[in-house]
Amino acid sequence: MRLLAGKIISCLIKQNSDLLRKIDDRGKAAIHYAAEANYWDLVYQMLEADDSIALFPDNDGHTPLLGAASSGHKYLCKAILEMCPESIESRNRKGQHALHLGKLPVVRFLIRISEKSELLNEGDEEGNTPLHLAIKENDYEKATLLSSSNSIDLGTVNKEGRTALDLCCQTDWKNLHKQKLMWVYLTTRGAAHGRRPNKYRVPVGEPIADLKPLINTIALVATLIATVTFAAAFTMPGGYDTSPDNLGVANLANKAALRAFILSNTIALCCSITAVSALKVAVNAGQVIQRRICIMSWVLVGLAMRGTLVAFMCGIFLVIAPKALWVAIFVCIICSTASLAVELSLPFLSSPSIIDFIRFMKLVLRK
Repeated sequence: MRLLAGKIISCLIKQNSDLLRKIDDRGKAAIHYAAEANYWDLVYQMLEADDSIALFPDNDGHTPLLGAASSGHKYLCKAILEMCPESIESRNRKGQHALHLGKLPVVRFLIRISEKSELLNEGDEEGNTPLHLAIKENDYEKATLLSSSNSIDLGTVNKEGRTALDLCCQTDWKNLHKQKLMWVYLTTRGAAHGRRPNKYRVPVGEPIADLKPLINTIALVATLIATVTFAAAFTMPGGYDTSPDNLGVANLANKAALRAFILSNTIALCCSITAVSALKVAVNAGQVIQRRICIMSWVLVGLAMRGTLVAFMCGIFLVIAPKALWVAIFVCIICSTASLAVELSLPFLSSPSIIDFIRFMKLVLRK
């Protein structure tokens, strides 16, 4: 089908080469559609007949090269530049050239052409270089590739007076981990801030507009812990003494594990009740006060959960250790490991994924 189309186009060009200059209501000529569809052989035939059509812009100012670059057709871009080298200077109505619009394979090809390296530092109508635009569009692989070039000027500012490093400092919650990597990479490359720098601040978490659902959730968890620990205080492991002399005294009161059980259970109960009391005040408070109380209550609930876990381990150890010591030790190990696993995994949850980190390192080492 493609071969047949090539023969038809070849015949039409021979009969009437003026057809190459005909445009539709979108300002597109035949070469624009061939370039967008990656019909490089058809594009090559058209350019052989008239290489000046490589400079034809459509209504958006896109030439065939810009269309091929934005679609990621590397070999087509190479063919167009071989037939019409001056097309590399073409820009759309926003002042953007091929490096602004190009996908990663096209950009990798273009920055290897030494005579095109000056385009790396040329901005569009808003002064944004290809590196500025890549960071704005969250294309951090392209940004890393551009910034790795020896011809790049990392101090170039746009019309807002911001460098690429300044744009990395803007909060982007969805791509925060990639933003961190890009910021670190640009900093190690010696990038500087512009005339209107943004200081880099790593946000703690995504802002919450309404804190009441969070308040309700923390209050529910704290209430459940308070209920469980209150009941556990009157259900001592090992039971109570029923003799007249020591009526109601815990049978295992002289055991160190029971003392640890009572202390940890008391800490859990007090922390959970304090959290519930604080959250009760937060319901009708302002958002700033609500946020502070939520943070404090979450810390208290965390302490209460740890206290409950320790009380559970002590209780199990008290009643099982005399007959099955290895089972009691195994239970304590499982509970401790589960708690530590959650604590140790928290830093990694906010860090870049392994795949993103590997991609980043590949781009760095490829330089």
